[in-house]
Amino acid sequence: MATVFSRSTRVLACNNCGAPLDVGVQAGAHRCAYCQATNQVSDRVDSMPGAPGLVDTSSVSEAERIQRLREQDAKVWQTPPGLEDYLLGDDLTAEKLAAARQQWLTARRALQTGASFAEAERLFHLTLILAPTLPDRECRALLESAIELLPDEGFRQVLRCRLAQAAVIAGDVAAAEEWLALVNPRPLMLLTDTAYRIAASHVLRAKGLYPNVLAILGHRAGDVPILDAFEFEAVLLRCDAMENTGQLPAAAAALREHLLRDARALWKVQSALRSGARAPLCPNACTAMHAQVWDELDLKFRPKSFGGWILGAFATGGVGSALLFATGFVLWPVLFGTAQLNCGKNGNGAIAVNTGIWGTLLFFVCLALIGGILGEVRLKKAGIRSFVRVLSAKSELVRGKNSTSTRWNLVIEVSSMKGLSKESTSVTQDTPVAPGYYPCIIDPINPKNRSVWFGVPIQPAS
Repeated sequence: MATVFSRSTRVLACNNCGAPLDVGVQAGAHRCAYCQATNQVSDRVDSMPGAPGLVDTSSVSEAERIQRLREQDAKVWQTPPGLEDYLLGDDLTAEKLAAARQQWLTARRALQTGASFAEAERLFHLTLILAPTLPDRECRALLESAIELLPDEGFRQVLRCRLAQAAVIAGDVAAAEEWLALVNPRPLMLLTDTAYRIAASHVLRAKGLYPNVLAILGHRAGDVPILDAFEFEAVLLRCDAMENTGQLPAAAAALREHLLRDARALWKVQSALRSGARAPLCPNACTAMHAQVWDELDLKFRPKSFGGWILGAFATGGVGSALLFATGFVLWPVLFGTAQLNCGKNGNGAIAVNTGIWGTLLFFVCLALIGGILGEVRLKKAGIRSFVRVLSAKSELVRGKNSTSTRWNLVIEVSSMKGLSKESTSVTQDTPVAPGYYPCIIDPINPKNRSVWFGVPIQPAS
């Protein structure tokens, strides 16, 4: 099925507004249908002889190549300064998306006038950030424009891989194979190698060649080096291939291992299961492990019973009744004199009046207890599984009579059905709390009623 990703066409982003522009493979002038700006387009060039990052690897053995890639695996993939905010969450807000697109246009114009490598790197990263958020035609225009402009062949190959992946998702396997044909399948740069493995795996999966997916990604994590930024995608592709080759238990175990290690990956699985995406990866393993991992977390922080609340209600009622009668015989003579103690029928005036006073107070106490019990019931039966994001955490020592504890004053961001809210809270525990993502269960009616377990291994916020 031919789509907007076909190699027989050419789609670039307008230099002025960034809108997709259908152009030919030859040089020419093209007017943007959105802003009416005229765009001068040069011939399409698929390769740049002598470009940085263009390395002939035919003389390098596969063992040596893999060893070189493993040596890069320990290095942290640095994001250009100023782009960190676009990477902290799983989704770009409308405001961040607009700002990122404007930065992309600015970086593109700077590169067209001969900017430095730093500006080229910035354009590359912005393209990776923005492409997955755009509709197919805009995604194609963004990627192809960056490919034609970036001077580094490594960057260009990574973006071709992303184009191939987008074509597969759109159902155009033929276009994906055309884009991948322009990529060196044996690069020496880990970023390029990982991008190729991911894109090629998507193509092989679309063709039903699941054993080939395992051959290119490895049967287990660590068989081949994968850049950390793409690790979760590689895990899903590997588990999907295992699931489709009759290895569901092994796929589920591998996915579970990754989910328990990466809280934000668990969030991504939850979002994917709710989104109904086209041809979801390893749906059976995802569903099973999502439920199992949350059940394991439930054992640690979801309310299990309401015995404490019920016992509290009875205890409060008993103590309240005792106080009622004691107060009747102590306070009444003080307030009204001993002569008034025996007023009323059968001399029970003090008890009668205090019964009304304390009965009213107990009524409101019981209402509060019932409200608490109902909140716990909602958490247990209908609580929404989500995450809170700790934005900042400051500790202080709290000294008691016989011990010292640590109180963490937190600023958190909570996502619920009522939207995103920021608030301050505190928790007392010896385990350090750092900025990042923590699992929680939220009352669907009252978001303030929630249970957060700060003991889960977290995904750092930055």
